[in-house]
Amino acid sequence: MKIKKILFGEKVPDRDDPNYKKLREESEAAGRKVTQMTGMGKFVAKVQRFAENHQKVFLGIIFAYCFFATLIAIQRVNYLWNHRPQQSSAVERQERELGFKQLAQPEEPEGEGDEKGDENVQL
Repeated sequence: MKIKKILFGEKVPDRDDPNYKKLREESEAAGRKVTQMTGMGKFVAKVQRFAENHQKVFLGIIFAYCFFATLIAIQRVNYLWNHRPQQSSAVERQERELGFKQLAQPEEPEGEGDEKGDENVQL
């Protein structure tokens, strides 16, 4: 039954349904309380008044916002498309994450050709 609700959705209840009426009234009261506390209703009224009085300017603002949002999205997609991280092995990535540094190998192993008497030998 849950899969059926997910795929097809739930039936929208009728406004006059007594079981739904109480839930709807509580939701509306909570919404009114939130809008009154945040002052969102006054802000929306001002925006709507501006939109009605200056229709072309308001549409220009909305279209400009949509245009710039689209440009930013295209720029981000372009960056991600062209950004190619360097290929590295799992060991290299692990070392980088854990902060390990590769130890420099000495040029000559110790003990070979490092005799103390060689410097003072005269021929």
